[in-house]
Amino acid sequence: MTDLMRPPLGFRDYILLRKTDLTSSRRPSWPFVVHVLAAPDLPRISTRGELAHYLRVAEVPEEVEKAAQSAWKSFSAYRSRRRGVGESGAFPP
Repeated sequence: MTDLMRPPLGFRDYILLRKTDLTSSRRPSWPFVVHVLAAPDLPRISTRGELAHYLRVAEVPEEVEKAAQSAWKSFSAYRSRRRGVGESGAFPP
């Protein structure tokens, strides 16, 4: 099965699949990856708005929120490559 024939990964699945790449302490996303690994109850997140809502409800530190934005950009780029359309822009307020 080619990569384009596989169903797209969800955000949490993407993080878990890429955790080795994303957890280098030099990567801006690593604090969020550590948070995801420690939070098995992370809901299914499909949009930046859902991610922003989760981060507010979970009351994560600012460092983790910034790391989540970096991880979302990587995930968005992955989705863009998968379907030819990406999601850009900043988190909603």
